Amino acid sequence: MAMNKLPFHTLFISFFVLFLVDSNALSQDIIKVKLDINVEQSIQSETISYLSRELRSIKDVTIVEKGADWCLQVVARELYTVGGRKVGIVFSVNALRLFESDQILGIFKALALYDERVVVRELNAKQAELLYSIASTPVPLCKVFSHTVLSGGSEDLQSLCRRIVADFDANQLELVRKLLSEGQELLRKIQQGPKSP
Repeated sequence: MAMNKLPFHTLFISFFVLFLVDSNALSQDIIKVKLDINVEQSIQSETISYLSRELRSIKDVTIVEKGADWCLQVVARELYTVGGRKVGIVFSVNALRLFESDQILGIFKALALYDERVVVRELNAKQAELLYSIASTPVPLCKVFSHTVLSGGSEDLQSLCRRIVADFDANQLELVRKLLSEGQELLRKIQQGPKSP
């Protein structure tokens, strides 16, 4: 009995979402996050401590130095009046989804196993050249999912750090969890095979 194949564009989007949103989507329940912090020396240790504590409080997140799925880039500067009085802090925060170039090749290898004629037919020369260029990149690639600027008084450092992590969790990681769940369900259906009529 032949298996009914999904339309190519549906399959491509499914693979792309799974690989782009979480590189180990179907084999892990942990989201690996790297903290990249560039703050003034006077608030560095407190900022690192507050952000790390907030991230560790999320049950499915672990902080790593290498092999991260996400990078939370945080730049912070203290604000002063013309007279030199400290009046506040400003944060610039990027949420980056990291992935290796070989993940892109993995998508197309999986698609080629599905139907190599479709992959070849759907890609024109320019697209194939772009894919080769991306796959040949020796450094991790990333997608900026969000950029946020926050500010507050000098006494608000802890609450600002709490808000940074809460926003990251709600706006980026919740989407990852949803897509992971959908991807695992899709894999389960594929493994079960087509239903008999």
